[in-house]
Amino acid sequence: LLDGLSHQATSSQDSYESLHQTPCPYDAVIRRDLDRTLPHEELFKDKEGKGQAALFRLLRALAVHLWDIGYVQSLNFVVATVIAVLPDEDEAVVFRCVQALLFRHALADFYRPRFPKLGVTVWQFDRIVEAFLPQVYAALEVHGITAEYYAMQWFLTLYASDLPQKIVRRIW
Repeated sequence: LLDGLSHQATSSQDSYESLHQTPCPYDAVIRRDLDRTLPHEELFKDKEGKGQAALFRLLRALAVHLWDIGYVQSLNFVVATVIAVLPDEDEAVVFRCVQALLFRHALADFYRPRFPKLGVTVWQFDRIVEAFLPQVYAALEVHGITAEYYAMQWFLTLYASDLPQKIVRRIW
């Protein structure tokens, strides 16, 4: 996952330390989302517990680092899933993993202003349903339902808000 990131471990540690300590305009929104993020997962159940504290620091660091994106709801599920996969790992490493996940396949473009990649992905998904499940597509089309109504959250959270974490980790 970290292959291709050009950060040295010590400089990324220093950078992460600085980023997560920098107050940002999204702090209140991030705090509000902590309780809503994977509340059934043991790691994230306790308010101010290890999981929620790490999630806040990582989301803040991302919001500061990715200044053109800031914080977008749904990133919390992506970051929380990475934390859950690497619960005992140094947070700087988790931060680098999240960066790799976002940039390796241009997933960061899902979260940029006006969500440029999301619209294209939803349209592509509709075409896939139309091609491979024509009866399902026709039934949905009769009611004016497109993937925009049901799949946007899947793509924004990489399924982490809708499926059990055990399944999400297998998909990832």
